[in-house]
Amino acid sequence: MKSRVAGIVALVFSLCGCVTTQGGYQWGNYEQDLYDYLHSPEQKKRVVENQLAFIARCERLDLTPAPGLYAEVGTLLLLDGRREQAIDFYAKERDTWPESEYLMTTIISNLEKEAANAGN
Repeated sequence: MKSRVAGIVALVFSLCGCVTTQGGYQWGNYEQDLYDYLHSPEQKKRVVENQLAFIARCERLDLTPAPGLYAEVGTLLLLDGRREQAIDFYAKERDTWPESEYLMTTIISNLEKEAANAGN
């Protein structure tokens, strides 16, 4: 399980690294939050809540979060043990950015299968 989650995290981080911070997308405090998340373990809960608040603000104001940001927040939620909420964010990424459909659908499917197997 941990190696699968670590692989997902690495993949999402690498995808996010390919996107510039310029343009019409909303990044919020993503760069600083990511730094804090990776370098200050005691900040992890705060970072997750900051990112959730930022996404909620974007949705409330009808702004488009940057490509990969829904997936990034989904991964942070998954690492925090919030699988169902993570799946919801992966679905938002898939629905907002059609080019991510295959990857997000695969991740969602794997998480749902894993949850079903754990229930047996």
